[in-house]
Amino acid sequence: MTSTASRRPAGNCERRCIARDIAGLYGTVAVLGLYVPPPDLNDEDEIKDSLIDALEVCIAKHPALRTCIINTRTKDPVLVTMSCVSEQDHVHWLEPITDTTSFSDAARDTLLHVHAQPFRAYEERPQWELYARAFASTRRYIFVFAYSHALLDGRSSVNFHTTFLQALRNPGQQPPDAAQGTPLNIEKSARLELSLGYLLKTLATEYLPKPLKRACGLAPPSSKVAYYGAPKRPPPPKAYQLVETAVSIALVDSETLSRAVAVCRQHDARLTGLLNHLSARVLAHSLHARGTQNCRAFLLDTAMDMRRAIPGGSGQLANFASTMYETYEIASPPPAPTDTLDESTWSAVRRTTDLLAERSSSTKDQVIGALKYIDNMHTFNRQRSVKPAEESFSVSNLGVFPGLSNQKDTWQVAELVFTQSGDAVGAPIELNFASAAGGSLSITATWVPGMLDVGDYDREQKFMDEVCEGIAKAVIAISLS
Repeated sequence: MTSTASRRPAGNCERRCIARDIAGLYGTVAVLGLYVPPPDLNDEDEIKDSLIDALEVCIAKHPALRTCIINTRTKDPVLVTMSCVSEQDHVHWLEPITDTTSFSDAARDTLLHVHAQPFRAYEERPQWELYARAFASTRRYIFVFAYSHALLDGRSSVNFHTTFLQALRNPGQQPPDAAQGTPLNIEKSARLELSLGYLLKTLATEYLPKPLKRACGLAPPSSKVAYYGAPKRPPPPKAYQLVETAVSIALVDSETLSRAVAVCRQHDARLTGLLNHLSARVLAHSLHARGTQNCRAFLLDTAMDMRRAIPGGSGQLANFASTMYETYEIASPPPAPTDTLDESTWSAVRRTTDLLAERSSSTKDQVIGALKYIDNMHTFNRQRSVKPAEESFSVSNLGVFPGLSNQKDTWQVAELVFTQSGDAVGAPIELNFASAAGGSLSITATWVPGMLDVGDYDREQKFMDEVCEGIAKAVIAISLS
């Protein structure tokens, strides 16, 4: 790295993620694209040079890619944006993929490797990497943008891949002058106003005894009827180690996805709302089938991109995410993944759709606004790492990445897969959804081994494979309804 260009104190959202990072309680967010080069680009060295040139454009355009964080073990870390960084230091070519390996298997194998990599020199370099793998002889490449959640949210990965793809499609262009300043801070870019009612509810939820919380209707569903994973979290990682992440992937073909989206529109709903409810139904069914838990309630948090409510937020690489909480109740015994959705379920899907649209377009009474009342994020995360989970699962949907072009002689992105690190202070299961235009809907689950309360490592993997495949089957059934 070269000379410092600018600096600022970390915001509250950033401080929370930084403290989680350096304690090894959360690793990287990783978004994988399946890239197809133009037909006349056959030379491997030329492709590698094109990748470096495209990264140079990305780094110049987005200050977050030139930003590292110092004073990370204090209560007041600082963001430092440098004038430039070395592209080569962030690129990692992995071994080629055999022709007999399916895309889903190649993606899972690659993501397992990516999520096992600890952060390097946290205070000395920007915390992002680009991993590259070639299919042996089919002229396809996997490019994974992996990064710390401290400065970037899920939508940032889409914005990165957009800039990266545009640069690949325009070889030989000169990188722009480096954008000045540090990454935008959500607390400075928007007014995260908290109403008195929201504050009182938050304080009551945190500090009232359980009987009083239940009497006031503030208590989450009891663990007797709700799923929160294992009653005791696995031990936190030791100093300078990283939490382990397990991965499961399922895919739904593009035609099926298109039909399912059309059915959603017929019911005045959107896909994220549908996926939330399908995920709860499938998880309930899989748990019930094992006979280990009779779970009828699920408290889930859905990630929201707040850029619509933030002036100048569009296209930025920054941490502009917030969360919405909902409780879903599932009939007992739970429906099978392929069972038809009745009108009451579609009504609930519409309600989730409307709530997400409403909450993501306003900065008032957002949960991230309450982070300013947490004095020490290190203590906060340590306490959460030894307490049982308070949510059933987390959902994040990146939507559709426009990676196709009508021009056949240019780079294309055929598939997109989105994963997050297992979260040692969050929900037991992270469900992530993404797709590229004309490609599959990718359904991924990540978790910390030992957190699911369904048996040993192999049983957990089988269970989550079943859940992801069950969600895929449910989407297929919706598309045929």
